[in-house]
Amino acid sequence: MDWTLRLDPERAPLENRQAFAAWLAADPRHVSAWQRVNGLLQQPLADLQRAETRSPGQLDAAKRALDTPASAQRRRLLGGLSLLDLGLSGTAAVDRLVPLHGLLADHHTSTAQRKSVTLADGTHLILNARTALDVHFNDARRRTHLLEGELLAQVAADPLRPS
Repeated sequence: MDWTLRLDPERAPLENRQAFAAWLAADPRHVSAWQRVNGLLQQPLADLQRAETRSPGQLDAAKRALDTPASAQRRRLLGGLSLLDLGLSGTAAVDRLVPLHGLLADHHTSTAQRKSVTLADGTHLILNARTALDVHFNDARRRTHLLEGELLAQVAADPLRPS
């Protein structure tokens, strides 16, 4: 887009045309991109050229309008994406040591950690590494929900709550 605005056929200085030729020659993808942009912008640019003829200064105003907000927006977008990438990388690193999925579970283990747990009814559990489980006991039922990992259970008999 910048090249399109800088290469006004009536006013483009020689150094702009030379810089554009160097840009095109630098990479075959530049030629393809230039052809796509030109195809999409023929009518709007013709309108802009006519406006410049009627009222000089329109090309410069259009360039400023297109260049400044877009580049600031692009910088904000790239900054946001960088922060997101950093956050995801940090989360993945932490998750390797302390599984984030099970942090809110009633009982959980980290990487390379095992843990023995005795529940209120006397049931004994051995949690393997990276295991998370929730315990739901009430007057009628006793239930454990394995969220992730492995466990070995020695269930205590309870005639009041058989399940």
